[in-house]
Amino acid sequence: GNFAKTLDYYAKGLKISEEINDKKGIARHLGNSGIVYYAQGNFTKALELYLKALKMAEGIGDKRGVAGHLGNIASIYADQNDYPKALHYAMKALKSAEELGSKKMVAIITGNIGVIYSHQGDYAKTQEYYSKALKLAKELGDKSGIARTLGNMGNIYKDHGDYPKALDYYFRSLKMREELGAKDLIATTLSNIGSLYTLTGKFNEAEQYLKKAVSINDSIGALDLLRQTEEILSTLYDTTAQLAESRKQFSISAKNYALSMLYFKKAITLKDTIFSRENKKQLVRKEMNFEFEKKEVATKAAQDKEIAVKESEKKKQKIVIWSVIAGLLLIVAFSLFMFNRWRITKKQKNIIEKQKEKILDSINYAQRIQQSILMEESEIQSYLPNSFIYFQPKDIVSGDFYWFSEVGGSSESVGGSKKENDPNFSNHELQTTNYKLIIAAVDCTGHGVPGAFMSMVGNTLLNQIVNEKGITTPSDILRLLNIGVHDTLHQEKIGALSEDGMDIALCCIDYKNKEVQFAGAQNPLFVVSEKEVIVFKGDDIAIGGDMVIRQKSDLLQIEYTNHTIPFKKQMTIYLSTDGFRDQLGFPERVIAKEENGSQKKFGIQKFKELLLQNQHLDMQKQKEIFSSAHISWKGSAAQTDDILVIGVTIL
Repeated sequence: GNFAKTLDYYAKGLKISEEINDKKGIARHLGNSGIVYYAQGNFTKALELYLKALKMAEGIGDKRGVAGHLGNIASIYADQNDYPKALHYAMKALKSAEELGSKKMVAIITGNIGVIYSHQGDYAKTQEYYSKALKLAKELGDKSGIARTLGNMGNIYKDHGDYPKALDYYFRSLKMREELGAKDLIATTLSNIGSLYTLTGKFNEAEQYLKKAVSINDSIGALDLLRQTEEILSTLYDTTAQLAESRKQFSISAKNYALSMLYFKKAITLKDTIFSRENKKQLVRKEMNFEFEKKEVATKAAQDKEIAVKESEKKKQKIVIWSVIAGLLLIVAFSLFMFNRWRITKKQKNIIEKQKEKILDSINYAQRIQQSILMEESEIQSYLPNSFIYFQPKDIVSGDFYWFSEVGGSSESVGGSKKENDPNFSNHELQTTNYKLIIAAVDCTGHGVPGAFMSMVGNTLLNQIVNEKGITTPSDILRLLNIGVHDTLHQEKIGALSEDGMDIALCCIDYKNKEVQFAGAQNPLFVVSEKEVIVFKGDDIAIGGDMVIRQKSDLLQIEYTNHTIPFKKQMTIYLSTDGFRDQLGFPERVIAKEENGSQKKFGIQKFKELLLQNQHLDMQKQKEIFSSAHISWKGSAAQTDDILVIGVTIL
């Protein structure tokens, strides 16, 4: 459990191995260092080291190292809840270990596969793999392996409600781990025992074991284990607080509620650190870089071989040519050859230019099609006079799009041409109408042509859900949209080709009940009223694209949160995609002097400040300010993404 010293000695071992060019030793030290970072919850660093070690082990044909590193990579993805990828790597590791004939490695990897199936809820497979792992560990006399498998089997019995049996397995595992002196594994078992005592109502014992686990995890810097234990402690104090409240022991109840919130906040802080979206992106990037480098090495080897063959042939050809013909004939032949190549190159250039022209014509035509499905801003303003749409695609066609619909009547009576010039329109007609106005800002996967294809899918599905089925509750619209995207792209199938989806902020403006209803997938709603910006966050579940969801039953269980916001005087709502906030540029102090400073995102804080500073202005003026702010911020930098901001003053 002394991670700092462990890393120090591995670094020293790595340095010596590099000095003597011991590649097997280098790979081993890299992989072992990855194990330490994994225990500390630094999954990005762990994956980086595992992939480096795997690459080196594959290069020198170290089958034992390959099996071990593959198994470690599987553990990373299991902790990220990416179970299909975790199983992929674990099965490859198991195959390598079996080919190697290493029973110990087979036992460890078999137990880890059982853990993955446990997370997926496949208890039959879990029991099968745990039993195999325990049998192998006993045959080998591997105390660590026996203790690990006993603890895992305890988890199974706990999940099935057989608490006495689960407790027996936990204590057997704890005894062996204490004999081995493995602090992180002792803490894991203490946490499991505390969780079980919480379930069985033995709260004092639960608190005792959980606090021991927290103390150990904190002392050794095991962040992910610390997070899990703090979540269980939060549940324990919440349970005891409710029990005390039911007995009218209000002082105890208040104290325990406070402790529950304290540990909950600690766990959330650690979770945000370990499992942030940026960390997940880094994990994907590490794996992609690894695969790319493997292909690059193979390609370079093939190119080197091809170059060597060509060089050999060239030498032979020179000998033959110089022995048969004179230098003058060689020059003439070479000139003719070059002239012929020039003609071919010129012809190919013309073909490429024509193809490019055709592609651009197609994309421009696609732009006209996309624009035709988007309602004109002036038409939306006939319903919502005090509104604007700032829409700036990154490329010719856009992955962002806006969508609008009116439910409950005709534009003639609410906001048609007869009303749009009435100065009292927004204050009178809209406040007395029974109509509902649905408006959305949507960000599809990617931008350019791929994003535009997805925008057509999203637009069609929204028309079906709202205009054909009459659904107006935002959370229901998002739920049906999610199902529609999965069905349209056949994402529920094994081996589905598309992982595309979309983020969305969607509002229903209900003038009858004088309220705005909002639901979001990854995208928020900004409400400005009385010199204050309130942010209503969307759910952290994108529309479509989740390749882990394979069963229709799982998809149908996904629900989105419906927020209800009562009308307030001079209340303005803003829907946007992340393009404006994610625009890279330079702070004002850098722009005037130099443009080689580090770029920054515009960010949500500056976005909120922009809303507050210009709240008092009319909507068209605000639109101009958004445009100026975007241009000023990015300076000479390229536009980062498609941009869409919608503003609506309600009353």
